[in-house]
Order: sequence, then structure tokens, then C-alpha cells
Amino acid sequence: MNIERAVSLFEERSDGYSCSEAVLLANARDLGLPCSTALRIASGFAGGMGGMAQTCGLVTGAFMVLGLWFGGESPQDRKAKEITWEAVRDFSERFHARNGSITCKELLGHDISNREDNRMAAQEDRYSKVCPGLFRGTLEILEEMLVSPL
Repeated sequence: MNIERAVSLFEERSDGYSCSEAVLLANARDLGLPCSTALRIASGFAGGMGGMAQTCGLVTGAFMVLGLWFGGESPQDRKAKEITWEAVRDFSERFHARNGSITCKELLGHDISNREDNRMAAQEDRYSKVCPGLFRGTLEILEEMLVSPL
């Protein structure tokens, strides 16, 4: 994964890429996933899962990447499920250790599910101030995990 290319992609956010979309899209090529499919899959996870300010889109995007990387292709592949769940927990712990939370509202300092709070976050330019650093850290964690799997 080329982190600089991925960060560049994320910075195109003003054109409409959400955090979850940018993470999955940045990894789509390596996963053999068409970009249009990656965007459609990730679209509902934006804004902390559908704009609810819950689990950060960077985290849910990483979960999708981990599922595509480690996940099985049948319900009987219990080993792949165990490995995927372990990877998701490991990623969550690493992200939380770096950032203090995995929830959008705590990371941004605003509950963007609330119209007024979302407006304040935008006025304070929280997305541009907070998200790029979190994005780079997300990709670094993913790269570590995919280069040196569990």
C-alpha cells in the first residue's frame, strides 16, 4: 500500500470521499476490488456509520479492508472468521491506543449526528484539522498488520 497515494486520495475529500470510502478505496487495488464497488460498500459507514457519530469511518473502513484480506469465502471457514475477528480487535486496540477513542464524536470533539454540533464542527474546521492525521495513522496500522499478519 502506498500511504502517500492514499493520503492524497483522502485529501480529495472535498470532492466527496468520506473517511470509510477513502480507506477502502486506498486499498481496493491491492484487494482486487473494483473502485466503484469499494465506494458503494463503504458509503453507509461515513460520518461514524450513517452520520450517527459512532464508530469512526476510518475504523470501519479498516475493518472492511481486514475482512477482505483475512476473511473466508464460506460460512464454514471458521478459522478465517477467527483470524478476521482477531485482526479487527487488534486494529481497534492500536487505533484506540494512538487516538484515545474509536468513535467519531469523541475524535472530532463534536456529535455530528446533531445538526448544530455538526455545523460547529464544520465552522471550527475539525474535519481538516483532525481527520488527516487519523487517516495517516490508520494506514500505518493497516500496513503493519498486512505486512506482518497476526
